[in-house]
Amino acid sequence: MKKNNRWFTLLLVLIFVAGAGIRLYDLTDEPLETHMARQLRSLLISRSLYQGEGMGGESLIEPPIIELLSAGFYRIAGAEIPWVQRLISISFWMLGAWALFDLAKTISGRFGGLFSLVFYLFMPFSILYSRLMMPDPMMTAGTVLAVWALLRWERRRTIKSAVLAGLLTGYAILTKSVAGFVLLPAFALFTLHSMPLKKLARNRQIWMIVLLTALPSLLYYIYGMVILGTLGGQFQGRFFLNLLSDPAHYLRWINVIKNKFGLGVAAISIMSIALVKEKKYQQLLAGWWLGYVLYGLVFAYHIWTHDYYQLPLLPVIALSLAPLGELICHTAVEKTDSRWLGTALLVTGLLVYALPNIWNTRVELARNDYRQEAKNYLPVEEALTEHLDEPVISISADYNTRLEYFTRLEVDNWPVGADFRYNQLSGKGFDFDQAWDQTIQQYHYFIVLSEAELNAQPDLADKLNQAPVFYQGGGVTIYDLTALSALQP
Repeated sequence: MKKNNRWFTLLLVLIFVAGAGIRLYDLTDEPLETHMARQLRSLLISRSLYQGEGMGGESLIEPPIIELLSAGFYRIAGAEIPWVQRLISISFWMLGAWALFDLAKTISGRFGGLFSLVFYLFMPFSILYSRLMMPDPMMTAGTVLAVWALLRWERRRTIKSAVLAGLLTGYAILTKSVAGFVLLPAFALFTLHSMPLKKLARNRQIWMIVLLTALPSLLYYIYGMVILGTLGGQFQGRFFLNLLSDPAHYLRWINVIKNKFGLGVAAISIMSIALVKEKKYQQLLAGWWLGYVLYGLVFAYHIWTHDYYQLPLLPVIALSLAPLGELICHTAVEKTDSRWLGTALLVTGLLVYALPNIWNTRVELARNDYRQEAKNYLPVEEALTEHLDEPVISISADYNTRLEYFTRLEVDNWPVGADFRYNQLSGKGFDFDQAWDQTIQQYHYFIVLSEAELNAQPDLADKLNQAPVFYQGGGVTIYDLTALSALQP
């Protein structure tokens, strides 16, 4: 038995090493592989915090936790080290992996834990998106740690375990408030099954968990909305209740799940919950799934337009697969005529899933090297060297985040296709003539970084063609708007 435990421990260590190793590959590359605007926004905030300039003009949304941590590392190193943010995301994700394994082992057994862990670590979506320089990987790992701490408290019922559960849950929600929608149904169904309602309402430890869960976010929102007075703006345009009555909305949502996880995997994971032996754990998993659905209904627009909003579903599917994995692995190892043959079949199955995903992700990461990307933007800065203090606006595919990150320019955004679609869903219109008049009165230069976005707006293209070209090269055109503003009555 001890020998089997040693082999299992060795296999577990190898899985964690491989999971961390593939995420550390190409660590120092610029974060332009996906969601560059969101990732570069975090890096711009980290830079501003490091330079003592606060948020650097970026709006306050989530607490800048990962940005503050990064800025702290910058100060220790005495220079910007952008990939530190990637390292922070990976570290939290791996911590979540440990918590997920322990959860799955508690719910179904160690083989189920192994099964869940491999899915959580080696899904292509998991590998690529757990490296993102943004709050979502940390938040997703935080939800796993919060559920782990809740189960730990339920088993021990001590003050220390209650404090830990409250602090970890509070941290997960503070990292990104959407975690609260994911966790609330899971916590409610699990605790209600573990303890009668009347007893639950009188339990001091429960109230301690609730208080510690709510307090960090409550203090943050009081600070942002009452003291700063700027945080309230993040709630504007976040909720699209009109989408909930549109069947196409649900088809788009399902298609995102299909593309990221596979509908078969999602369906099997839900059915796998029936194999859980203890009802309280069935309630936990059912509540976690319900939390994901609630989260998707509340953030109806983002759930299918921002694919990283699917990250919180990943641990739910992984943990739901644990009882099925336990059944398969236990049958392979314990029920075959030869334990060695059963173990070999188990390990082979895990390798067949993990190794191709590791290799394909490595190829994906190696395909593009973004370290030279700054060179594409330096000519733009050089062209405007003598005009850095003058107001500039630009149309781009990334909200000018690359331009601002790789240069000293501070640039405002002209609306693009995604903005028009968003405004349409919000019921907002766009008065082009008014926007153009304000632009030529307010800005001296107009930079075109995306010809595709410009071509999609022929009215804008016609207006810009009336302005003299200040600079052109490398697919970038800068128009001088001062000549047009001089003609204004």
